[in-house]
Amino acid sequence: MYVALLGDQPAAGVVGLVLAVLLFRDWRVWATLAAATLPFAAPLVVSAGGLGLALCDIFAVLALASYYSQGKHRDLPWRPLAAVAVPVAGAAVYFIVAGLQVVGVHPSIHTALTLVQRIELVVVWLVLGAVIYQGKALRPVLIVYVAGSLLLALAWYAAPGSTGVLGVQKNPAGSVIVVAILIALIMWKSTWRLVPVVILVGGLACTGSRGSMVSLAVAALVLLALGRSLKTSVIALAGMGAAAWAALAFLPAAMVDRILNRSSEGRYNADLRDVFVEDALTQWSHHQWTGVGIGEYQQYFSAIIRVPTTDPHNVYALALVEGGWPLLLGFLFLMGVTMVWLVRHFRVSPLIVLAICASAATFVHAYIDVYWVRGTPSLAWLLVGIAGGAIAASMSAELEPKPEHEPVQIGRPATPMRR
Repeated sequence: MYVALLGDQPAAGVVGLVLAVLLFRDWRVWATLAAATLPFAAPLVVSAGGLGLALCDIFAVLALASYYSQGKHRDLPWRPLAAVAVPVAGAAVYFIVAGLQVVGVHPSIHTALTLVQRIELVVVWLVLGAVIYQGKALRPVLIVYVAGSLLLALAWYAAPGSTGVLGVQKNPAGSVIVVAILIALIMWKSTWRLVPVVILVGGLACTGSRGSMVSLAVAALVLLALGRSLKTSVIALAGMGAAAWAALAFLPAAMVDRILNRSSEGRYNADLRDVFVEDALTQWSHHQWTGVGIGEYQQYFSAIIRVPTTDPHNVYALALVEGGWPLLLGFLFLMGVTMVWLVRHFRVSPLIVLAICASAATFVHAYIDVYWVRGTPSLAWLLVGIAGGAIAASMSAELEPKPEHEPVQIGRPATPMRR
């Protein structure tokens, strides 16, 4: 399922985007549309010049273009960037290493385009998150994302155990639903939040994505470890656990056996991922410092040669095989700097707790699934950008000058006249 809006001419696509910004300059609408289409990043693709561009990414770029095209924002062009300076600096290290690898080791149009795509998936969504927070558009963005995730979860109820629903494969669908669960748990204070949480948990179980389930469990542990609103978190997590147990009780027995790795199909899928990682590490062993090139990994082992993917289902193994030790260290630096920065400020706002939990879930899931495609990393980086906006606002408030003494009132306070 694809959406072809711009035709096959790149020039027509560029003209269309420019006209969209000029004619419709409300960046909040574009940002909301980006969040609404993010759960469906895989199927909602615009074709332009033979390339497939996710609609959510286009909306994100349009939101930033509209934001900076407005006169009132021209005097503050660096403000959102300053809010996310730390993760952007971490990303710069990774992308400089990747760029040197593209230019000096494996120069090609394909590797260059792959690098540009990865820059967009991190930097554009980071800056957009800061813009959303500072522009006071957070509420509609989170609401439409959770609404889209609920639609996706309900679709999985109708087809449990399927490979994909509404054009979204089970693993990215699981990632989408996990982050929506975290948003409802952390950001919504009403007890009614358990209603969307229960629906989302059931939808997650219906996807059968074991990696997503593990990532949610890790995120739940991180949430408890951070210790904010401990009683509320325990109650909400208990409700989530009960919903998961109920979902497993109603799923087909064959699907439950697959999820719990008790069936031959479940064990086969797990073993196949091990073969992919072994294949990637075998190729890396011959190019330990240069790799085979950004976006150039192709499986060689006969057991997986026919599987229609070029990703070893492990972002850390992928970094090694693509760019050797330097690229892996660059990626670990990006993750480490971001997480340390967030943890240092986690008491400032629940938004930062949300960003920590969503990032932890995404990084854990990336250990056993793809990362740089299908919109998987985008929401985590968007939430990191939103957290950056909250951190910057807190620091700005702390730096505001305060009067040394409270103003002293002279004379007696006025009293109202009696009628």
